Amino acid sequence: MANAEDILELLRTNSKPALFTQIENTLREYSDFTSAMDRLASGIDESMFPVAEWSEALNVFFQEVSHSRIPNLQSAVGYIICCAESQASLPVRPCLGEVVEEMLQEFGFEGD
Repeated sequence: MANAEDILELLRTNSKPALFTQIENTLREYSDFTSAMDRLASGIDESMFPVAEWSEALNVFFQEVSHSRIPNLQSAVGYIICCAESQASLPVRPCLGEVVEEMLQEFGFEGD
């Protein structure tokens, strides 16, 4: 299984440089960074969305949700994974960032 740094490298190579820098700084702020990256790796592996869309989804999530409302990185990653899973049965999928934005607007984020 890939480690946290491997996952960051995967995100780095599939993101715009400025976007990745912003995401990386945010991800590293959380004490559960390493375990959350393991969960993110599983989410990416099990989804039909390309890695670049996961980077965009992370960016959307952290722009839309106040950091004070995010108890840990696991909860943020879990929310995005749930968004990806909600699209699994659809033959045509919107980009993951759009799904995250729509889900946040419709259902919000409880942080649990």
